Amino acid sequence: DIPKNVGIKDGFTVFNLDHRHQHDSGTHWTAAYASAEGCVYFDSFGMPPSIEIEEFIKRRFPAFYYNHRELQDYYAGTCGLWCLAFGNYVRHSPEHLVKAANDFINLFTKDTQGNERILGRMGI
Repeated sequence: DIPKNVGIKDGFTVFNLDHRHQHDSGTHWTAAYASAEGCVYFDSFGMPPSIEIEEFIKRRFPAFYYNHRELQDYYAGTCGLWCLAFGNYVRHSPEHLVKAANDFINLFTKDTQGNERILGRMGI
């Protein structure tokens, strides 16, 4: 559960999904990048955010977007690296937030195994 009094700030935020117990490492990492333009939620599997995360983001950012494309290979444990690559790319992009996020996603293809190789070359 996300506490009601926690707010998301401009910049990069990472979410660890299904972190049920204090000592669990969770099952999947996702991220969000926020600015005055709104917020982009990123999941390397191209899944929408949970209702809980969506409501959490929308409390602060009414303009809300998320990616729909699967980038990560299902058998790869690289979701955290995908989040870091996304955040780093968007942070350093001169483009508006949504365009920067789309530009990042468009670096990759439908070949998820090939995408893993591209991610590896990004040096994250």
